[in-house]
Amino acid sequence: MPKKDLDLSFLRPVYDVFELPSKGVLYDKTSPLRNGKLSVRPWTTAEEKLIDKLNSYNFYSIIKKLVNNVVEIPINVDEMTVGDFFFALYWIRQISYGKAYTVETKCPECRNDVKLKVDMNLCEKTFLPDDIKEPISLTLPSSHIELKLHLPRVKDIIEATENSQYKEKTLGIKVNSNTFKKVRCIESMILPNEEHDELTSTDDFDYMLNVIWPKLPAVDSAAVDAIMDKYDHGYITTIPCKCPNCDRILNISPILSFDFFRPSGDESE
Repeated sequence: MPKKDLDLSFLRPVYDVFELPSKGVLYDKTSPLRNGKLSVRPWTTAEEKLIDKLNSYNFYSIIKKLVNNVVEIPINVDEMTVGDFFFALYWIRQISYGKAYTVETKCPECRNDVKLKVDMNLCEKTFLPDDIKEPISLTLPSSHIELKLHLPRVKDIIEATENSQYKEKTLGIKVNSNTFKKVRCIESMILPNEEHDELTSTDDFDYMLNVIWPKLPAVDSAAVDAIMDKYDHGYITTIPCKCPNCDRILNISPILSFDFFRPSGDESE
């Protein structure tokens, strides 16, 4: 039988639908993500070829493709909230390889290096409240600068990571990628000076990052962190794991270990 006539319908992908932890409330009305659900298929050998290329410099580029390649309806991955994106990645991993994967850590009790099995089913999903709206207004407690900001998107963490990597590699300057990400999420600043000057991310990002932010009291930076933590969503709680040597229960945060991107051997569980 000629190959072009072979029936390969058995290889047709089966899609799985799950609810986004943001519930879609932060997306534009024209976005497919607005309905709060995402339909995805498991990874295939085509995606495993991408995983083989994964390294610290192409990390976000690859994991974006690992989500973008498997969605049933095309989406703009860059516009996803960080919580939605990583939850989607965990979900795709689960339907591809199983719910459990291995992480390596050091037990604080027995001080041994241990391998722990992380079961994503034991991690609670945290949803955004229905009434959240962006931009979020915040007056900093010490400087009294008025901020309008949005929750981190995938594009924000990618820009922050690439900026810090570029400056360290080319200029030998270490840049705090977390600080860059926080400032990138600020859409505008209204200063408490006599003129009430307003700075915007479009026109004044470098000034906000390099001039304003280094002079902020630490309590103001902590206030921005508190807002981000308040509205964090997805898998944000720790997962209890038992140390195989001393039986201490360790609370492990969901992380992307090497074994996350490989079959766990427990696919049937």
